Amino acid sequence: MKIKIFILFFFALRVFSQSADFNVRSFVIKDELKNSDPVEENLGRFNNFEIHLNSGDKVAIDFKSENFTPLIVFVSPNGKKQVHYPQNGKATKFVENIHESGNWNLFIVGGKNDAGKYVCRVSFADSNAVKIKPLKNLCEFLKYFSAHAEARFVFIKDFADRLKALYEKPEAKIASVKFDEENNLILTLNVKNTAQAFENISGALYECFEEWNIKESARKNKDGGKIKTITAIESNVKTPRIIKISTSATNGSNTINLKFGVLE
Repeated sequence: MKIKIFILFFFALRVFSQSADFNVRSFVIKDELKNSDPVEENLGRFNNFEIHLNSGDKVAIDFKSENFTPLIVFVSPNGKKQVHYPQNGKATKFVENIHESGNWNLFIVGGKNDAGKYVCRVSFADSNAVKIKPLKNLCEFLKYFSAHAEARFVFIKDFADRLKALYEKPEAKIASVKFDEENNLILTLNVKNTAQAFENISGALYECFEEWNIKESARKNKDGGKIKTITAIESNVKTPRIIKISTSATNGSNTINLKFGVLE
């Protein structure tokens, strides 16, 4: 069985006008290895998905099944095979650098007698999105991290320390980078003027994410100070991305906190 991934894109591909400079895409294949699927004598029973990729892209595969131990074979347009073995029981996860443009084949392989359901997340990032280079302005800053939220940060998560260098301006710079238990990216910015920085970031959010649902709120902290928050949620998608910007809960702190993630 061979399925072309662009058919799946019809259902899973989002509008990326907000992240046009950083093209990151992700979708989930929920399928089943069936007794009627083809079997190769020296390989096993398999499903085959065809994916079009460009040189310079990165692709990430995250496969899980409770029913069989998978073997993942990734085949380039010229026929070169890359075999990925299970790392933890019935799961396989890997990231590949793409050095050849064309149609790649993803084989999900079980034993000759294996069958059962599986879930496979496939994520892509173009060459511009995977570069770790300084971001020019606040709009580009917000676009970059919101784009990577689409792929659950799989392409940048291992480079957390290097992400600090992406935004260093006289008025604001990234002070810390971390990921919470729900796989949200949490950034803390050191800023010269908290009120001005919050206004500038909020303005960029309204300008560059105008199709998202944006709401503002405020509450008092335990010392009587005000915590201002602005939340943007992607519109008209099943699993929307979210950006949340807030001032510090500590009075006198020159920091802004940002959260990027996906509402699963």
